[in-house]
Amino acid sequence: MTFDRLLRKYAKAAEVRDSDPLFAEGLDFSSIGFTEFVMAIEDETGLDIDPDELDHSIRTVGQLYDHLSRM
Repeated sequence: MTFDRLLRKYAKAAEVRDSDPLFAEGLDFSSIGFTEFVMAIEDETGLDIDPDELDHSIRTVGQLYDHLSRM
């Protein structure tokens, strides 16, 4: 799946679970890494992701996936 593959690449994680936090104690995404991930998702899927919609309420991998799948 594109989401999982790109998430592992840009988070530099061998394995990713839905319950993993995106930042800090979880995948520890850097802001640059997360931005690159979002841009890669846009490129590969054709989605137009508004970064303003990716607010602090999205804390885990599963929440991000759910949000993007509704777009």
